Amino acid sequence: MTTGSLIGHSMFSRVAKYLLTILSRSAKYIVMAKSKAATREPKARMDAYEAVFTALAHPARRRILLTLNFEGGSMTAGKIADVFEHAWPTTTRHIRVLESAGLLCHDQKGRNRVYHINRRRLELVRDWLTWFSKARTNTGGTHGHKEKS
Repeated sequence: MTTGSLIGHSMFSRVAKYLLTILSRSAKYIVMAKSKAATREPKARMDAYEAVFTALAHPARRRILLTLNFEGGSMTAGKIADVFEHAWPTTTRHIRVLESAGLLCHDQKGRNRVYHINRRRLELVRDWLTWFSKARTNTGGTHGHKEKS
């Protein structure tokens, strides 16, 4: 390995670790409280949130998405499996969960499946997080609680 590739790998590892840490911390807070605002959401949309956040709750599935993103958004199933130390059935199970949540889609190219990130579905995560920012600005602050910095 060259020094350049080690630095690139090291940078990728640090960025991936940072993003996984953020997502892991966020995953603890994915359960939405049943409030008036939450019950106004259509059931199908709430089911979509549940599917997406359930899929994102597992670190291996978040790592699959990160890997796909860093590789340009698409990879074959075999290349995804090569990145992980899991057995093939474990990797394919994680891929199926991501696909059933709508976070991945695939094309069949001969005997290979090429998986792609469904970025539109990931917008649900952004919209869900934005909801908290809107709620905060609409209510005029932090309800007397100091923010941790």
